[in-house]
Amino acid sequence: SKLVNIDLANFGPGGATRTGLEHMSCFVIRRGDVHAAVLGARSSAGSLWHALETAAKRLEEKVA
Repeated sequence: SKLVNIDLANFGPGGATRTGLEHMSCFVIRRGDVHAAVLGARSSAGSLWHALETAAKRLEEKVA
C-alpha cells in the first residue's frame, strides 16, 4: 500500500507537494531520482518517524 498519495510517474526531481501521511499533513520534496525529503510539524516528529520507519521495514520484508 502507498504511504502517501503521490503519483511518482508525474513527480520528478525538483517536484514538491503537500500531502497527508497517516493522520498528519506533510510536504514531500523530490530531491533527485532516488532521494526525497519529508517535512512535517515538529510536534508530530515522533509519529512521522514511526510511520516512515514502519513503511521502510515493510519494504525490506518484501525484498527479502
